[in-house]
Amino acid sequence: MTNTASPPPQREPNLQPDEIDLREVILSLWARRWLIAILTVMGALIGLALSLHSTRHVAQTVLLAPGMDVTTYRRYEIALQDRGNFEGFLDRQQQSSDAIGRLRDLAPQSLGAWIRPRFSLTEQEARAMGIRPDGNRDMLGFNLRIESRDAGAAQLIPVLSEYVRDTVTRVDIASSASASCTQARSALGELAAAQLEVQSQREQLAARADRLRALLAQADTLRPSVTSAFVPTPEETVMSRLIETEIDIADSELDIAAQTRQTQLEDLRASYYCTLQTLSAQAPSATALIEQAGDLIDQTKSNDSVEQDPLLKQLYGTLAAEYDLWRIAHQRTTNIGSPSEAEDSKSRRPTLSVAAGVGAFGGMFIGFFLTLVLGWWGRTAS
Repeated sequence: MTNTASPPPQREPNLQPDEIDLREVILSLWARRWLIAILTVMGALIGLALSLHSTRHVAQTVLLAPGMDVTTYRRYEIALQDRGNFEGFLDRQQQSSDAIGRLRDLAPQSLGAWIRPRFSLTEQEARAMGIRPDGNRDMLGFNLRIESRDAGAAQLIPVLSEYVRDTVTRVDIASSASASCTQARSALGELAAAQLEVQSQREQLAARADRLRALLAQADTLRPSVTSAFVPTPEETVMSRLIETEIDIADSELDIAAQTRQTQLEDLRASYYCTLQTLSAQAPSATALIEQAGDLIDQTKSNDSVEQDPLLKQLYGTLAAEYDLWRIAHQRTTNIGSPSEAEDSKSRRPTLSVAAGVGAFGGMFIGFFLTLVLGWWGRTAS
């Protein structure tokens, strides 16, 4: 029987042992071209599968916060990105829903990937402030973005948006209440010390007045036999000192009355802000917290005749103005469009084309490598 198999390619006689015959390499690659093609296709398919597996459903929106700037953002950043604060917000919700459950499962340890600042700053200014530059922005607020393997990420945006609004308002109220509560308590301590000092001075003045009155009662025995119109008598001297002492006593009593009234005002201020500080951690929502602040002002005001006391009127006017600022700022923190209208978009990393190209290149490279190894193995065996 005739052997029709083609003989193995012969090496050129003038080739050195460490040299490669390119014709031999090309013939080996051509002989196993189907292996290379199959591995190339398999690599492309694997790349496509990995890209499809990395598909994420993305929903995003922009939350505007008109009263915010770079300085105040730092005050909110820690609270917004804290996972514990986010868990507390979800726990305070009145009703459970699928969105709350999914957010609890999807939430990262730090919410910085979901909540990013949106600043109207240049990249140089953003770097100077220590903020990751996100391009030039004309608006100020937050970019909210949620990624999920499952469809329906848009349903989570309203809850995340409300979390940001709730946290911003709570931080505003809690920080103001904490600072004012501490300041009022410190003022109460200073007033108490000042009252003790004034009270001690008044007691000393009262004792001096008693001594002067005793001397005045003995004025007849102290009066000299010869008097002069230009030399005051002991009676006149004691009387003038007694009058000065009585004036000092009256001034000290006025100081005590003013300090007592100021103490009452600071006590009202401390009671309001310290109670509000406690409520800021217990209120179910920022809206409820604002309502409780208004109710607290009304309850405190009902116990005093505000119209008859200008100091009380000024105090409650300040509290009411601050309350209006919180309420208006909370209302102005709004989304661009409705967060419930956000739609899912798909995000793949890498994209299908890049994944297919890289996979095909990798498969082809593996095919070339296997072909060369098999060719070398065949020559060695022969």
